[in-house]
Amino acid sequence: NTNVPYKIYAGTERLLPEFRKKLDGDDIIVCPLSPTNEIAGKENSFYLEQLFRYAIQDGCTHIAVFHVDSFPVRPDWVNYLLNKLDEGYQLAAIERCEELDYKPHSSFMFFSTGYYVKYHPSLRLSEEERKEKSYRKYLKAYPHIPDTGSGFGYQLFKDNLSWYRMQRSNTRQDHRLFAGIYDDLVFHLGAAGFTMSVTNYDRLRYARRKETFRKILKKFSFIFPNHNTIVNKFFPEFDQSGFKLRKSNFHNKIKKSIKIRLGADPDLFINSLRMK
Repeated sequence: NTNVPYKIYAGTERLLPEFRKKLDGDDIIVCPLSPTNEIAGKENSFYLEQLFRYAIQDGCTHIAVFHVDSFPVRPDWVNYLLNKLDEGYQLAAIERCEELDYKPHSSFMFFSTGYYVKYHPSLRLSEEERKEKSYRKYLKAYPHIPDTGSGFGYQLFKDNLSWYRMQRSNTRQDHRLFAGIYDDLVFHLGAAGFTMSVTNYDRLRYARRKETFRKILKKFSFIFPNHNTIVNKFFPEFDQSGFKLRKSNFHNKIKKSIKIRLGADPDLFINSLRMK
């Protein structure tokens, strides 16, 4: 889905041997990367920044960052975003507003190597940088998850530069976090590294449902004289481990359905999301 010359720069750290041969191709360059003991997001940033240097040394004019579960859905995506950079934006990236994460998200980022060489933004920020007064100001203005991409957002903020925010554009969806299309350009499954957690919002929502149920039964107390007993039976004290299991099972069911349909006919599934 790309109509301009490109190369894919890849690292194979921790890749199983049986999958290594899938990376053989004229347009794929496997790069030797320095190892790290970091895990998860820190590891991601560490390796990506090494790949950036390989691309720049190789003479690439622009860099596009994709997660393993994201890809373009339109063949003109490069030209469209080049025009955005020509308009004055320094970066185009997914913004995950559905997670209240108002920073460039590393599931897709696009920028010129000229910008990177000039400003050299980091993908992640150090603990010292996150203590800076200017960072606290940035965090207040643009609340975000301080993972990969936050360094780019902070650098743009400090330099008073703008970036093109690619927000979720598909109105048809199975889940607010999974299988999103952004600016009708890039698809992101959003479930490859998804970890289930119980949030304060979950607890608040549970308490609100319990209180609503209580008010309904109380209204009909002539039918349900022991309405508090009934409420406590259906809504016992919040059980975090049990709730996490139910939530995980619910999300896994949706995720499995999405993966099956995406794998069976990618074009049909993507087009179904893009339909207005």
